[in-house]
Amino acid sequence: LALDGVDGYLARRSRLASTFGARFDMEVDAFLALVLAVLIWRSGKAGIWILGLGSLRYAFIMASVWSAPLRGELYPSFRRKAVCVLQIAALCLMLSPLLSATLASLLGVTALVCLTASFAVDVVWLYRQSTSFPAADHPTRSQRALRLLNSSTHRAPGKAANSDTSP
Repeated sequence: LALDGVDGYLARRSRLASTFGARFDMEVDAFLALVLAVLIWRSGKAGIWILGLGSLRYAFIMASVWSAPLRGELYPSFRRKAVCVLQIAALCLMLSPLLSATLASLLGVTALVCLTASFAVDVVWLYRQSTSFPAADHPTRSQRALRLLNSSTHRAPGKAANSDTSP
């Protein structure tokens, strides 16, 4: 878990970070969470509900097949990274023989609530972004940035919003 954060830091610091590397790291983390959740469920420390901690990413992917807004691009988020660390740490601790089944379940429920809330924030944001633009025109992040730069709020000083500059 500690080395998972170190590899990203070192990649960014040495300028070897890439979109593919970040995505690969995220998918490996999601798979690890699924495997850990299955191990916890099979150990009897938690009920089948624990599989939610390992399967929400895959449920999101499946939902995006049927819902175009969920295929949108998300902004970088410290919240997402922190919740992922909480998720994996909770799953690892739940496997520890030092935690009773009651404590393990409490930790798992807490992590599941945080993870579900994080996904909910992203789903709501993606749906709001999709309704901000006409259905046929879902711009990329760079296109949205250009629109903001060219909007009336970024006009030259002294120019009225609807002023006609023709002689």
